[in-house]
Amino acid sequence: MNSEMDMDILDNAALPTLWQYFGEGPFLFQKENCFIHTSKLAQTWFDEMGVQKLNWPSQSPDLNPIEHL
Repeated sequence: MNSEMDMDILDNAALPTLWQYFGEGPFLFQKENCFIHTSKLAQTWFDEMGVQKLNWPSQSPDLNPIEHL
C-alpha cells in the first residue's frame, strides 16, 4: 500500500460513505503515523479536503490494546 492508494480509498470509499450517512462533516481522522499517512501527498490531501487529523503517537503500547493480551 502506498499514499496514492490510501488517498484513492479515502476519495472513493471513505469520504463518500461518511457524507452519505453523516453529511458534509467536519470529520476528525485518527491515523497512526506510518509513512503513507505522513507523506507530503497525504498531508496535502487532508489540507485540501479540510479533514482534521487527530495526533496519534506511532507504536505506543499504551494505545495498542493487543499489546496487553
